[in-house]
Amino acid sequence: MGLFSLGVGVAVGYVLGSKNGGESLDRARRTASETWNDPTVQEQVNRASDVAARTAQDVAAGARKAADAAAEAVRTSAERVREAADADLADASPSAGSGGEDPGDPDSSPTTTAAGAEGGGDVVSDPGLSTEETGGDWADEGGRPAERGGTSA
Repeated sequence: MGLFSLGVGVAVGYVLGSKNGGESLDRARRTASETWNDPTVQEQVNRASDVAARTAQDVAAGARKAADAAAEAVRTSAERVREAADADLADASPSAGSGGEDPGDPDSSPTTTAAGAEGGGDVVSDPGLSTEETGGDWADEGGRPAERGGTSA
């Protein structure tokens, strides 16, 4: 693009700088004006602008239709998500015989250590607190040594 612009600039400079440059420019201007004002050219220009206007209206109508379809899809999806969330909440709500514990509440669910005591200490997922009799010593793997019967091994 830069080389092309340079070439155009050199050509325009040459034409304007030459002895007959001004006359050539006036002649080109007159020819362009005559061509533009020709009834055949104007008829084609009008046809092109009519086609462009119709095409723009068709594209706008299609865009409106697509936007309406997208909005309906979003509404339907949002409704499905709300229904699924309501169903999950209904499934997760505590039943009458569960003692009132909420499974989603971290404070109401007990944590159990290898020694079997509730609360305090790490949760069951800590390999150092395994209740298995063999393979429970993870100290060399970066874990905590297994506690057996409340004492450290």
